[in-house]
Amino acid sequence: MATTVTSPNYWTLTLTTSTTGKFNFKFVVDITIGGVVVARIKQPKNLNGSAHLSFERIVKNYINISHKHDNSITGIQYDSIHTMPQNVPNPTGGVFNDYIASKNSGDLRVVLFEFYEEYASTDGGVISVNPSGAADITKALINYANSWEDQKIFDNTKFEFNTTDALAKFITDRPTATTNPNSLNGNIAQLTSANDYQTMVFFNDLQLFDVDYGRFLYRFYEEPPTTLGFNDNYVGVISAENSDKIGSLAPNLPDTEDEYLMYLACGGANVMNMKYIEWGNYQPTASIKYYSIQYVGTTELTPTAKTTPNIKAGDYAEITIVGTQNWTLIGSADNVIGTRFYATGAGTGTGACEVIEYNKLSEPYIFEMISDANCNSSKYEGKNIAWKNKYGVWDYYFFDGATSDKENYRRKTQRENVAGSWNAAAFTIDTFERGKVDNIEGSKLTTINTRYISEDWNEHFKGLLMSNEVQIIENGKSYPINIKNTSFDIKTNVKDKLVQYTFAYEYAHDLKSIV
Repeated sequence: MATTVTSPNYWTLTLTTSTTGKFNFKFVVDITIGGVVVARIKQPKNLNGSAHLSFERIVKNYINISHKHDNSITGIQYDSIHTMPQNVPNPTGGVFNDYIASKNSGDLRVVLFEFYEEYASTDGGVISVNPSGAADITKALINYANSWEDQKIFDNTKFEFNTTDALAKFITDRPTATTNPNSLNGNIAQLTSANDYQTMVFFNDLQLFDVDYGRFLYRFYEEPPTTLGFNDNYVGVISAENSDKIGSLAPNLPDTEDEYLMYLACGGANVMNMKYIEWGNYQPTASIKYYSIQYVGTTELTPTAKTTPNIKAGDYAEITIVGTQNWTLIGSADNVIGTRFYATGAGTGTGACEVIEYNKLSEPYIFEMISDANCNSSKYEGKNIAWKNKYGVWDYYFFDGATSDKENYRRKTQRENVAGSWNAAAFTIDTFERGKVDNIEGSKLTTINTRYISEDWNEHFKGLLMSNEVQIIENGKSYPINIKNTSFDIKTNVKDKLVQYTFAYEYAHDLKSIV
């Protein structure tokens, strides 16, 4: 006699049994989160001998979204996970004040399901809970907001960085490619600025999510990227190892739920604070117009041959011709053919090297830095909006279109005074005395717009409208807001050419109440 358990979708278990001849039969499922049994569910068979158990509402009560960034270097818990790294690493001593990656604090929960059968052996007999014969099931679950359209099925393979599947995505709906003609060879750029903070989220475990060892490759450009490879027009590289060196862990090491899902810094303000001596010491400057982020593996591809003047800071190079170049001046340990090192920049002598490139495991995410110097800024102050997406983690958009504010005030009489000096020896009435005293509360409604962009952002913005956790990031701090739109027009380039999106929001707290 045994229970058989299958999982038809992300939030449902189906139970069947070979147990027969029992009375008052029920399937029993214990749900454990954080080492505590949070629910015991008892469910009888349906008319076809099965039981379908939805555990979505139970588990979602225990899932949160990360707000703060735990920093284990300085022991400081920063106010906002959006703004890591808070401090620029020491450029000479190699002392890091903050990481570019952070563990989650409740976005993912590990849930244990244990199965039993409850029944009486005789009609009217004692009902008892018995072993079911079914193996326990452990699931690592995120706050996935399913819909009937996707049949509550979450395909986590789309978000796993490995060589088995197609190029994976970070856990976001921001688009990366388009069929519409543009200047980025079909790639799509997410807008950002030197004051804009963003993160992207990724699964990070070899067993639970089949994530391979690798690095986060940041490439920086002063012009639109050409090939997104080591033979294109980048001006510098930060090749950040997926390990504890950046606040993450190598994929074989996570053993707690806060380590299975990680946040990675990716906004313009975030990357301007990145600098790693051991990986070439490159730090982006104000001249950067674009940068890309991609997860790469450990399998070497055909290297790119370069002469010393063409080497870029952050290139991982192998000396092939020593020539007159003193290679130790640009990061090498010696001047020996075959030595590999992270270059600190171009050389001045003769010589050559091969720049090592690794297999790509994720889609490339391109960011465009908006600034007056880059001649791509609008006349409006950008608004950085963050929201909990349908996967239960943060997504973003930098709105740099027209904005407008409207403040509303609500007045009601708090109390009414009767004028006069009632406690004095002589009675007088002063002209300045107030009769009615009003309680005044205010709210602020802001309307924001995108610039003209392609229809590929439709799905991304649907997530904003459906989110119940939205923030605006201003001056390095995040403030809760509520989106006021009640409808969304699906834009198409066929009908609308380039399109513009408009949203309205109010701060989640009233303006200061004046009494």
